[in-house]
Amino acid sequence: MFIRLLPAIFSTILIAAHFSRAGFDALAIAVLALPLSFLLHYKSIPKIWQIFLSLTALTWIYVAAGFVHLRLEAGGPWIRLVIIFAAIVLFNAYSAWSMSSKKIRSHYDSK
Repeated sequence: MFIRLLPAIFSTILIAAHFSRAGFDALAIAVLALPLSFLLHYKSIPKIWQIFLSLTALTWIYVAAGFVHLRLEAGGPWIRLVIIFAAIVLFNAYSAWSMSSKKIRSHYDSK
């Protein structure tokens, strides 16, 4: 089961690193504690994680737009930046989608 949860855990580490770099260390620590919820066996855990990871993907879109805007104002290259952020957004979307897998849902339904 741990392997199936790795995308969500990695996405959480990624957004926590972003929050920490932005100076929101308390938020980063709180987000890093979220994977502990996988130890709870409530039916709602996968759905809550889907919502969280979807919001995380939207956050990355917002952050990407800000960085691209800064690059455009500075006259710098921006295409590689868009590609990197698109990969991050797609990975977060995949992580959210993976929480709806039959194996994960059945794991939390059975306890």
